Amino acid sequence: MIQGLRFVSSIQGKTSGVVGKTCYFSISQKTYLVKHYKSRYWDKPYSILIYPGFSVHGFKDKRIKRLAKAMAQLGFHVFIISLDEVEHLKINPNNLEDIIQNVLYISSQKKFSKNHKVGILAPSFSAGMVLNACADARIQDKVSAICSIGTFANIESSLQFIINKQDVDDYGRNVLLHNILNLDARPNLALQNIVKVAIEDNGFKRPLPLAPELVKKLSPENAAFWQQYSKDATFRIQYLQDAYKKYKELSIWKEKLNVIDNIGSCKMPVFFLHGKDDNVISANESKQLHELRLAQNLPSKLFVTQILDHGDTSFGFSKILDVIKMASFFSHYFKIAKR
Repeated sequence: MIQGLRFVSSIQGKTSGVVGKTCYFSISQKTYLVKHYKSRYWDKPYSILIYPGFSVHGFKDKRIKRLAKAMAQLGFHVFIISLDEVEHLKINPNNLEDIIQNVLYISSQKKFSKNHKVGILAPSFSAGMVLNACADARIQDKVSAICSIGTFANIESSLQFIINKQDVDDYGRNVLLHNILNLDARPNLALQNIVKVAIEDNGFKRPLPLAPELVKKLSPENAAFWQQYSKDATFRIQYLQDAYKKYKELSIWKEKLNVIDNIGSCKMPVFFLHGKDDNVISANESKQLHELRLAQNLPSKLFVTQILDHGDTSFGFSKILDVIKMASFFSHYFKIAKR
């Protein structure tokens, strides 16, 4: 419990005695950009890999850095690993193999992994990719525990959640549009640009969004499409249905990335953390995965909290009970991650 309390305290404040360096791992003829954090005073052979989510901040996301430093302060080697496609907010099932190769490489290094195992933490869509990757037999005995933050269970239901509802955060549906537009053999550069700017307006929390002014410069056809996509759920539903018919990649995403189809093959303990009021991916997605694992007698822990939304934390006296529960949740995760 003490480690959990220290961790929760550290992610809101400053850490001490932690050093970080940027490095590169060359694995299977591919190079990965990595940020490695460790304690200045502890050098224990326990590691946690972190995969950033689909955030405009990417590999440099300060929230991810705070998590990494807080874990390193507890004695872990922590590796934030950049995947090029995720950096560009692109959905790519090939990233599953990247995760598998990362795990095989780092778990084989004695200075980082005493028992040839690593822990993994990932948020949002990246958490879904981690869970799918960890269903692979090659790394079943290489991962000690997974901490999944705000993930999805079913690709289709997650897409329906962000498409069907007008009152949810537009970040998710704009990232979806960004990916669909990139599938076109003759890309609409003007639309791609407005979507990119709208994503950045949201992600960077710009007080004065740039997208509205850019919309005025679009052609009438592009402007009409953007207004309908932004404001009309019925239009978005039809657009997604048409995209499934037009682009085979969407069916491949569903086939390769549907976590609920593979979660039963993840034999290692999985810790599900989800914001109660997450308006990008519903907390029901993590609940569904947790309940399925329990039904299959697989080790699983779920904590749905008021402290999180879909990426940011909000601590306060009124949430003190949740803070204690979160500390307990992470204490258990850290204990298993060291096995």
